[in-house]
Amino acid sequence: MFILTFVVAIAVGTMLIFLFGRWIGRVRFTLANAFWASSSGHMLPALLWFVLGFLLRMYLGIAFIIGLLVALVFQTGILQFFANTQHEVLRPWRAALIALIVIVGDFLIASPIVELILRATGG
Repeated sequence: MFILTFVVAIAVGTMLIFLFGRWIGRVRFTLANAFWASSSGHMLPALLWFVLGFLLRMYLGIAFIIGLLVALVFQTGILQFFANTQHEVLRPWRAALIALIVIVGDFLIASPIVELILRATGG
């Protein structure tokens, strides 16, 4: 189930970066760059949340907030990096807004999709 959740989150993140990169960031990400930005932007925060959840198991609220802030900063940097590889400039506040949309999209879009898949397959 963890792998399914991760794959759906990366797919949703890819679509959000691809669509909102043009609208908010005024950067035309290719679908490949949007995919790699989404997958690398989900990799480190997922590992960090795992470690923080273990280390701060008595203070999960604090671990959650720290994880969200690190994910936001890391995803912002990743988006600016991938915009720079395409010889385009993505302003930091626009990158942060797209990163915030991707993080919120993981909770509001990817979670219901995973639940729908699990109910449809009986797993």
